[in-house]
Amino acid sequence: MSKHHKPNNKKVITMDKASLEEVNHHRGILGEALKILTSDQNNINLIEKCLQSLSIINQKQIYELAEEIYEVMLSVKDLRVHAIETLGVWLHMSWFKDQAYYLFVNDINVDVQFSALLSWASYYTGSKNPLVLEKLYQILVNEDYAVVIRKLALSGILNVSNCRDKMNNTLAFNVTNITSPQTFYEQINWDLITNIMKQYVAGSLKIHPISTRF
Repeated sequence: MSKHHKPNNKKVITMDKASLEEVNHHRGILGEALKILTSDQNNINLIEKCLQSLSIINQKQIYELAEEIYEVMLSVKDLRVHAIETLGVWLHMSWFKDQAYYLFVNDINVDVQFSALLSWASYYTGSKNPLVLEKLYQILVNEDYAVVIRKLALSGILNVSNCRDKMNNTLAFNVTNITSPQTFYEQINWDLITNIMKQYVAGSLKIHPISTRF
């Protein structure tokens, strides 16, 4: 893995910068996780300590620990989704962007797919990037993905196209128990999505999407 560097588009830090002592404290916890949790997945106390550390790392934007978090992501199954979101959504490490998409495409675990897609799409918020919008659209209309993944792709389209304010007109996201692909499909405002795609991804959308499964 290439050495990381601090990106220019850091999020606004709302808490005090972590002291060297605090950074080393969290580095020690992550190191302990790498030594113990790779063989003992039932150490609940250590898992909880790591989750607390990741939460603080997120809030205080402790970029210095990115490589340790990446190793945890690779080695500790129970912390993988949290590590992915720390690297992508919170720390926004520039070198992790392509890795996040790779994880989404290649991992069969839905939770990992969700965190990886969430992380990858977050790099492009407001960018109106046509390639990203097209990929998100293909995920949205692909009935082989779980509804939770397709819902995230829909949210990603709105965020990337900078149309987040139209969320309520696109899908009832407050209905958290939607699991039926048919119910999900029927609630989408396809006219809005089609207009977004036609505006930013010229020529990619040939016809209005129609479900063939129901």
